[in-house]
Amino acid sequence: ANTGGTIVRVMNNEQRVIPFKINGVRYRFDPNRIFSDVGIQQTLRENGRISAAAIKAVDQFAKSLLAYFPDSISCIVALHNNTNEAYSVKSYLPGSRREKDAKAVAPFASQDVDDIAFTTDSLLYKKMADCGYNSIWQDNINVKQDGSLSVYCGNNNIRYINIETQHGSVSQYATMFESLLAILFEDMKKD
Repeated sequence: ANTGGTIVRVMNNEQRVIPFKINGVRYRFDPNRIFSDVGIQQTLRENGRISAAAIKAVDQFAKSLLAYFPDSISCIVALHNNTNEAYSVKSYLPGSRREKDAKAVAPFASQDVDDIAFTTDSLLYKKMADCGYNSIWQDNINVKQDGSLSVYCGNNNIRYINIETQHGSVSQYATMFESLLAILFEDMKKD
């Protein structure tokens, strides 16, 4: 069934960090750290250099991306991939570096630790965990303000979920995405 939606894809030659120039000076930024002033400054600094003009340009880019999402949006779905165990469900377990960013974590031994459903929404967290997927519910109050889209959504009470798998795990991506769509369609029927 065709139920609509909007796809926003940043094309950058399969590279995460985006380069750009202002007056011949090269800057670089992570597109998932641009949804707050703090995030923009941090990503520019971490990727080489920062200036007022670069901050303004990246802020305008972020606003142009957000403009694609209608005010009536019911959920933002992000699709990401990662490298083996560099970012995983383990990153959010007690004693790990991101533990304070998570309100709840549901790891499953049957799943690859790199394959996760990361959400700002308690219901999506529960339903994806009920499907047996490694699931993380972002602590929207205490999460590090890093400029990511999930933090932006948490701060603005927007339902968000990221389906993230290890690079190349296309079948797992598809399976998790299909489960998520079934959950979202079921929710739409209730409204």
